[in-house]
Amino acid sequence: NLNAKEAGLMLCCGGIYGMGESEEDRLSFRKSLQELQPFSTPINFFIANENLKLQVPRLSADEALKIVRDTKEALPQSVVMVAGGREVVLQERQYEIFQAGA
Repeated sequence: NLNAKEAGLMLCCGGIYGMGESEEDRLSFRKSLQELQPFSTPINFFIANENLKLQVPRLSADEALKIVRDTKEALPQSVVMVAGGREVVLQERQYEIFQAGA
């Protein structure tokens, strides 16, 4: 990240949640992101479909919003964006991502 900053670039680094990871996995991932100090952090929510081997239960809206809150708390300097899967996981609660820190 230091080399990227020196070159005038801003790091964008995030991940996909809801692939069967534990809360401990999520915490470890956020700690890794803290070390990188990204300018922006996109959060994506995994949506299983019949063509994928990975079949896991979909995240609840409450769990997804907790992920957004926890990410913003861990990375207050980063622009937290909620991207893939938000319309499926959050449905009519999408607006709550802004209250959660996105």
